[in-house]
Amino acid sequence: MVNRLRPFLNQIVGPFQSSFLPGKGTTDNAIIFQEAIHSMRKSKRKKGDMVFKIDLEKAYDNVRWDFLQFCLQRSGFPLITTKLIMFCVSSSSLTILWNGCRLPSFTPIRGLRQGDPLSPYLFVVCMECLSQAIIKAVDDGYWKPVRLSKNGPPLSHLFFADDVLLFSKATNSQALKIATILTRSASCSGLKVNITKSKVFFSPSTLQGKINTIVTNTSINRTHSLEKYIGFPMMHGRLQRRDFEFLEEKISQRLASWKHNFLNKAGRMTLVKSVLNSIPNYYMQVAWLPQSTCDSIDRMARNFLWKGTSNKGIHLVGWDKITKPKKLGGLGIRKAREANTYLLGKLVWSMHQNCDTLWVQVLRHKYLNDDMFLTITKKIWRYYMECYHEGSPGP
Repeated sequence: MVNRLRPFLNQIVGPFQSSFLPGKGTTDNAIIFQEAIHSMRKSKRKKGDMVFKIDLEKAYDNVRWDFLQFCLQRSGFPLITTKLIMFCVSSSSLTILWNGCRLPSFTPIRGLRQGDPLSPYLFVVCMECLSQAIIKAVDDGYWKPVRLSKNGPPLSHLFFADDVLLFSKATNSQALKIATILTRSASCSGLKVNITKSKVFFSPSTLQGKINTIVTNTSINRTHSLEKYIGFPMMHGRLQRRDFEFLEEKISQRLASWKHNFLNKAGRMTLVKSVLNSIPNYYMQVAWLPQSTCDSIDRMARNFLWKGTSNKGIHLVGWDKITKPKKLGGLGIRKAREANTYLLGKLVWSMHQNCDTLWVQVLRHKYLNDDMFLTITKKIWRYYMECYHEGSPGP
């Protein structure tokens, strides 16, 4: 059922969602969000902008089944398909173990089962109803979206599963409109906002009195740093090594968890490849890591390869030779800087091949003025790279 559903999701779900959809990845929303923070931080408009980072309370467990059925019918699913999906959702039963004894089973009345391969796609369909409500509010003029450039696409919201970002002008009326839409959505879908974990970020030009009013009316605390979004650190200034110290710690802990006595050099080489291809690659997709961070990653990799977790051992072969491809006599381990360059290069290819995606439109209007990426003048390229090194991701 999942395999038959996936090809039709792009026809059902709009461009503001990027989770579990064919042709879209986790980096899409992260790039747009980072660009939004960069534009808000540089903005000098007196009215100001704001972004709400909303946390949904036990999102999967609170989805109402009648709302799910309504979303499926609204999306155009045939009646027989809707009945089959609802049977899969509602036919489950739960049993609780109490002091080692199994209590009588009971049937839940709401929620999507965690781990079910169908559940993420059903949740995306449910979130599309909230997305359509926001789009209608924008079209009717009640919701004032944010524009990252003069002719760029309006940005009102971004969804990645239950991670919700809402963008608007920093006014009290807009905050009340956002609160109203979220309240109505919660009453219909069961997806309630966790006020204590939600945050709101304002552009620096926003007046303090306006900020206090919005925070008071929404009960959502203000934050000066949005920290991470779907695992990616959101930068508020020039990239520095301390911004990626957590990455070095993760790699060090993963390598240190294996005792060198249990692994020979071939085993350590396999582990180094596995760690370097899994942990840093996720962050390298959207950020140009500082050179000191790349050097530190390479240092940890080569020390573990030759010494394990001890301080004994010497480097028998130069790192430049080891990092060559196997067909050229190396071991196929990639340097951190080269891996970072390759992964960011994929964004350049995507900008040429996926011109209709939202993140490509945002970058094109903000930096390229609809010019081709490879034919832009040196002046525009220099401006783009300066903005990029200050914290905005890009190829």
